[in-house]
Amino acid sequence: MPGVLRRVGSWWGDLRGAWRAVIVIVLVAVLTYAVTVIVDRWRYCEADIARGDGGGCVGITDGSHGPVFGAGTAEALRIIGEENARIAADPGDKEIVSIAYLVPIPPPGVEDDYAVRLSGDVMGAAIAQRQANRTTTLGDRPLIRLLVANVGDSAAPAPEPVDDLIAMAGPDFATHKLMAVAVSGKSLDPMIGVIDELVAAEVPVLVSHLTAEQVTSAPVAADTSLARVAPTTSDESAALAAYLRPSTGRALIVQNSDQNDRYAASLGSAFREHYTAAGHAIVEPVETYVGGPSAANAMDDIMVHVCQQRPDVVFFAGRAAELAPFVAALPKRTCLDHPVRVVTGDDGASFAEAVARGEPGLREGLQANASVAYTSLANPDAWQASPELFASGSADYLTGGCPDCFPTHFPDHGLDDSYAIMGYDAVLTAVTAIRQPDGSVSTPDAVVQEFKRLHGPKAVAGASGWISLSATGSPVDKAVAIMGVLPDGTAEFLQLSSPSGSPCRPGTPPC
Repeated sequence: MPGVLRRVGSWWGDLRGAWRAVIVIVLVAVLTYAVTVIVDRWRYCEADIARGDGGGCVGITDGSHGPVFGAGTAEALRIIGEENARIAADPGDKEIVSIAYLVPIPPPGVEDDYAVRLSGDVMGAAIAQRQANRTTTLGDRPLIRLLVANVGDSAAPAPEPVDDLIAMAGPDFATHKLMAVAVSGKSLDPMIGVIDELVAAEVPVLVSHLTAEQVTSAPVAADTSLARVAPTTSDESAALAAYLRPSTGRALIVQNSDQNDRYAASLGSAFREHYTAAGHAIVEPVETYVGGPSAANAMDDIMVHVCQQRPDVVFFAGRAAELAPFVAALPKRTCLDHPVRVVTGDDGASFAEAVARGEPGLREGLQANASVAYTSLANPDAWQASPELFASGSADYLTGGCPDCFPTHFPDHGLDDSYAIMGYDAVLTAVTAIRQPDGSVSTPDAVVQEFKRLHGPKAVAGASGWISLSATGSPVDKAVAIMGVLPDGTAEFLQLSSPSGSPCRPGTPPC
């Protein structure tokens, strides 16, 4: 080795100064390039798809980047990319416009179960795109190019994809023709901020899975670009109140007092308003706890008050992560003779999943003279139980065996958690607003105008129920599924309800 080094040193000494400079420049350039490649491969998952905090990939894809948002969305992105490429290669005489679906898929290791549910959103959107482009059920033009935008964790969404979407619908509209953005996620303040930005830029926004009473920082006015496919938390609470009134008279509210969680805050206040409107009573005082990991410490003490008050029903205004220790505390209560009937909002679906996974104490809690029911934004069992409340054929592409139907492409993914159904409905609602027989809807502004027309005889025949939008973009008397949780975690469909008790049907007031 020393001999080799001496020979290299001798060779270097024999070189002229100019050649030495050239070699140094080349070596520096190669090293700089190598470092740049390594850094870029860390910063970017693929071209234009950045690596966000926690290692997840964030950005906007048309499906051509591969499985950049994780294995859960891999097949959905593949068929979206396939469909986008097909229409680009042969559009015929039809214009192509874009719809984006924005999801907050968290990085690996952070709420992996939630990431699986959000993958259902993308699957439903992918099927809706195929139906829109390959059938004439909603007209046949313009063709729909589907984009998927991932902003990462709901608690800290990446701003760059949002900025890019605003540009696609604004200054860069001529290139991208972005007509609408559907948004899923949790009703947390950072996601509210995302919707605020889109609405402030007058981008047409369809909220598919956020249910908080207010999904913008300020109350929604009639001239904003926002529309909602899902019932609000207030609607869910009203639907639960309508469901409970015939069989209960006194309710105890257990309330998460964290005001940053808009879902929990609006759930409790809305239930109080709607339950007492018919002369039923709320047991005072409301039992409160602070949401978060320490909430479990409060549940044994709350159970003491449940036994003292002996309400007909307990309304749990909180998240599934806090409902779990409440249910686990049920076998330890002193009033095992008193049946404890618990009802909660749509986050109860996560509780059912926890029971099914066998998390400690939950099955024992459900067997301790107790029951849990929750609202769901949609459930496939409703199509058989109440067919009169749905348009004929509204769920065919989600249940059928056609080459482009949901079971064909996603045979291992069910519809029970409602995410795929709501994603499907959000995209089809956008398509309905865009596709008008006279071809008059050619800009995002025109889409917003059409949102105002989607009611009464022009209500959208959604797979989740009829979607009839109010002046401020909220669905009127939207169907809400009531689900029970069996001791093995199976979710059992109980009935359809709505704020009035009778879900929307065109021609029936107030729909």
